[in-house]
Amino acid sequence: MPSRNLLIAAVLALALVPVMAAAQQTSRPTSQQIKEDTPQDALVPFIGFNTGGGLFGDLNVTGDLSAKPRAYGASLLFWGPGVLAGEADFGYSPKFFNGLDAAPLGSTSNLLTATLNFVVGPTFFIGQNMRVRPYGLIGGGLMRSTMSEFGQFLSFKDPRNLGVVDIAGGVYFYPIRRLGVRGDFRYFKGVGANESADGWGAIKGWDYYRISIGAAIAF
Repeated sequence: MPSRNLLIAAVLALALVPVMAAAQQTSRPTSQQIKEDTPQDALVPFIGFNTGGGLFGDLNVTGDLSAKPRAYGASLLFWGPGVLAGEADFGYSPKFFNGLDAAPLGSTSNLLTATLNFVVGPTFFIGQNMRVRPYGLIGGGLMRSTMSEFGQFLSFKDPRNLGVVDIAGGVYFYPIRRLGVRGDFRYFKGVGANESADGWGAIKGWDYYRISIGAAIAF
């Protein structure tokens, strides 16, 4: 009797093997399904500092961080097909002009930037949730000392009207599906300002770098 029961159990176990294997195979997502189901857009609040270039040449990347103006802001990443994407970036640097001669007359010591950028960056998946996305971008927008000045961008005679171009590179790393980190190294160059004494001063050398780290919230 025990041997008969053992034989029946063995037969049932062998019969269940292909059923269990098929169930496991159908429940495991394919690499294409993982890519399609993974959120591609992201909101990235960041913090960093400004350094180098024509404005902060004496404050290089390896110098005293306490002497570098801080940078805060957020980026909105909206991905297109494949490796192509867009980005809207807003940055705020309090006390940016302290110790500089480039501040526009009558403005605050703050600096605000608003840019739209074209992004190129492939995604590398590691398992079902982890992924890495290096990227490069280029774009441009406006640079102001106060929020109210953004409404004057069509007034090209305004001496505080300053455009900006930016180039950047960095990487997104997602250890889990919807939350990751972004490291970003970005170059800004002011363009098109009035060079009068009551404007932003001479444009030559009006450039700097922003180095930041942010939390990437995918959606």
